Amino acid sequence: LIRSFYPEAAAVVANSLGVKADLESAFGVPPAKVTVINNGCDTAAIAALAKLPLDENWARVYARPVLSAAGRLTAAKGQWHLLRIFRELKTSVPGAALVITGEGELRAYLERLSAGLGLVTHSGAGAPPPDADVYFAGFRENPYPFIAGSRLFVFTSVWEGFPNSLVEAMACGTPVISADCDSGPREILAPGTPFSNRAKAPEETPYGVLMPPLGPERLTAADGPSPEEKAWAGRLAALLVDDKAREKYSRASLARASEFELSKAVLRWRELLEKDPTT
Repeated sequence: LIRSFYPEAAAVVANSLGVKADLESAFGVPPAKVTVINNGCDTAAIAALAKLPLDENWARVYARPVLSAAGRLTAAKGQWHLLRIFRELKTSVPGAALVITGEGELRAYLERLSAGLGLVTHSGAGAPPPDADVYFAGFRENPYPFIAGSRLFVFTSVWEGFPNSLVEAMACGTPVISADCDSGPREILAPGTPFSNRAKAPEETPYGVLMPPLGPERLTAADGPSPEEKAWAGRLAALLVDDKAREKYSRASLARASEFELSKAVLRWRELLEKDPTT
């Protein structure tokens, strides 16, 4: 249906350069018809929600060096890599904790994997213990305090279109480290580079750190760490203890998130819709 009808449209909107390239190469949409308008982000509302306090039980967890992740627990998000990376990181930063907010069909698999990796895992309702390794916080109406209180937001997606959660974490003022997957993260964190580039080693960018992409294979606790996972663990460990780098990226996150403010996206849509009102 896409191949049949999209090329006949007066205009087609892609929310990222990667999606634009896919529409052109895989679906035959003429390049002249495709406009990129990134998803808008209500940065002011997110900033206000991020300032709300966590309850006292979660506050005790966040007295430790916390890594956060947020999103659906699905194959696209690659959270099994995150758990395996975190196990490697614990050898050099034993006091670190990982808090994952979100629900999805892979939750049971991820919980089993976490336990199989020897990580003390808290999941479900009830007060979180202060000394677990991994916390599955589930769906939250307001996930932003869980992100804002962390030292780093870790984004391990295997594939994306435009990653809203990455921009939302930046709107919380949280430093971000992201997989350089096929669409989205590079144009957010390193907009001055070709979006088709891929990090082969940790890449410092103006707005965060891009890391080598991670594979789609769903791994087990018995599988040894890949070279990419080891590289992730090493860079995360260094950032957790580098206050100056995190402060720099926190400021950069806020600055970059402001460029995706919802009103700016609305202007782009108005420009497109007013371009040729006869079509």
